Amino acid sequence: MGAREGVPVSEQVGWVPTRSGAVFAALHLPPAGPRGTAVVLVPPFGWEAMSSARSLRAWARRLAEAGYPAVRFHAPGSGDSAGESTEQDLDTWSAALTDLVTHTRDATGCGRVAVVGLGLGGLAALRAVHDGCAVEDLVLWAVPAKGRLLLRELRAFAAMTTEPGDAPSAEPAAPSSPLDADGVLWVHGYPVGTCLQDQLARFDAETLDLGGVQRALVLGRGTLPSDGKLVGALAAAGADVTTGPGPGYDELTVEPRLSQLPTEVVARVLEWLPPEAPLTEPGSWPVAAVAESQVVHGPLSVVVNRPEDPVLTVVFVGAGATPRPGPNRLWAEAARRWAGWGVASLRLDLYGLGEADGPDAWANGPEGFYDESYRSQVRSVLDLAVREGLPARFLLVGLCSGGLWSAQTALVDDRVVGVVVLNTNSLVWPPPLAPLSPSERLEHLTRGSTWRGLLRSPAARVDAVRRTGRSLRLLTDRVVGPPKAGSALRSPADTAQVLRALERAGVQVTVAVSPGEPSLPDLRRLPPDVRTRIHYLDGPIGAHTLSPSVLRAQAVEVLDEAARAALEAVVART
Repeated sequence: MGAREGVPVSEQVGWVPTRSGAVFAALHLPPAGPRGTAVVLVPPFGWEAMSSARSLRAWARRLAEAGYPAVRFHAPGSGDSAGESTEQDLDTWSAALTDLVTHTRDATGCGRVAVVGLGLGGLAALRAVHDGCAVEDLVLWAVPAKGRLLLRELRAFAAMTTEPGDAPSAEPAAPSSPLDADGVLWVHGYPVGTCLQDQLARFDAETLDLGGVQRALVLGRGTLPSDGKLVGALAAAGADVTTGPGPGYDELTVEPRLSQLPTEVVARVLEWLPPEAPLTEPGSWPVAAVAESQVVHGPLSVVVNRPEDPVLTVVFVGAGATPRPGPNRLWAEAARRWAGWGVASLRLDLYGLGEADGPDAWANGPEGFYDESYRSQVRSVLDLAVREGLPARFLLVGLCSGGLWSAQTALVDDRVVGVVVLNTNSLVWPPPLAPLSPSERLEHLTRGSTWRGLLRSPAARVDAVRRTGRSLRLLTDRVVGPPKAGSALRSPADTAQVLRALERAGVQVTVAVSPGEPSLPDLRRLPPDVRTRIHYLDGPIGAHTLSPSVLRAQAVEVLDEAARAALEAVVART
């Protein structure tokens, strides 16, 4: 049974009640009648979960199109779900999964439920079965029998993200440990608490009661074979076990911009799932009472946090392809923290990202995040906030391309009182050909490669013309001076001009940059008349998304300081 031509998959997206708190989940229903088996996708942990989120959505839709109702979710303490990141453990994952399986069975009327667990999500699935979760069919991909193997991998990954580098200050930065003072292991910005570390160290599938599983499909990671001890544990429990390769795991979890749907594994799972199973009358999909709501705004998807009597609205703009919970979940945690201060907030998934409309995989390079269409999308969300009854005084927060669109929106919208820019390469796009010294700019303008760009594709010619124009304007300003206050408005040509324009408009601007960022040389050479405070974060080099705990902690301080300053400014004006 396949999807009927032209009939879309229906989706119910929002927060679902579980014993582990409200879990953000999506139920994807087939366009025709279901086959009788529903599927629950259990994500991997941390960075892998964030990177694969949009591809897992595509996987769930493929399942529904083939007749299998499918559920995907953010684990407790991750993404848009409730809970603290540092408190994630197998107990909360197991309880949430067990409740989701029950909700899925009741809402779809399916007589069988298959669970597909990836990485640490597979360990959670095994633990849930041991705890009594009724799972007839179990798919495990890149899952070891012993948790200590996964813990060892997490520790190695954490060490890779904490290499020391040159600090912006005069003193070199000390090497950063992946463990913080509380013993939490930070893995590319995502915490593994001491409880979860201990649980992983002791996890052994051979000691679990897996008797409820009737059929199991165990896939290796890439060319690596499936874990023999895991296969043996399932077989000993009476399951009919099938094994095979699992190509595409690394491509799925590498990073959100590059994540690809694992088509071979998707096809293998579809082939393995039971073709038919008993059906009963479907019920309703439960809805949890939470302080947040998801709003579909044209092609965009927005989470609105609405506290009582807010006085300020914060808009969190995406960071490249990172979904709306933000880099290392910074946006979701800040939104919930600031709600207690009387701050409403919106977290955005722009077109093609996260939960928003658009292609399943990002089709462009990094330059695609600077597409002009995003300018109007961000500004339209401010109008949405006003229609939702939120305060029309805005603080915009963004990292990387999100920082650029935050600053660019503030230039043209006088409702913006503050902007926070984190690790943004430039506040104009495309940037000048040579955002360096005047002599270096002149050298770039007289270089043949600069002008050869005009002979390429139309898009390349437009890009070259805009960048060359900005560079010529910067040279002109050096010779005759910048335009005087009150002169005809024109688009700023570089970061310094953007900052000047925002300062003249009375917008509070906060800029933070970590070691190794391309924008560091420009920021250090800002003219003395640019009074914007630059926070030079201290920590490892090359951590663009502020993943090491030492950088993340400093970013939280910068964000909180900017939010308090914007609140004070709004209160003073009113």
